Amino acid sequence: MTFTLQGGRRIVVDATGRWAQRYSFGGTKTPQTLGGGLSEMQVTTSDGARGTAIYEVTGQWHHRYFPLPRGEKFPPDAYSPGEDERAR
Repeated sequence: MTFTLQGGRRIVVDATGRWAQRYSFGGTKTPQTLGGGLSEMQVTTSDGARGTAIYEVTGQWHHRYFPLPRGEKFPPDAYSPGEDERAR
């Protein structure tokens, strides 16, 4: 991932890690294999810094950032908006 700062300075971030906590859709008896969650990461930047980070991957129902869903009735009892409608 590359961050471009004000003034044009760029910092490249390389990371490796593992899926630490998946988001649950609740109400299901089987573990969810799809969806977002948190990953614990070891990061190194192009300017030599090293450290740890938490990386968040969001899923289809994070409507603030992704206005249209990618699936129907997911989770099973959810409302799926139409193509011209924002998720609620």
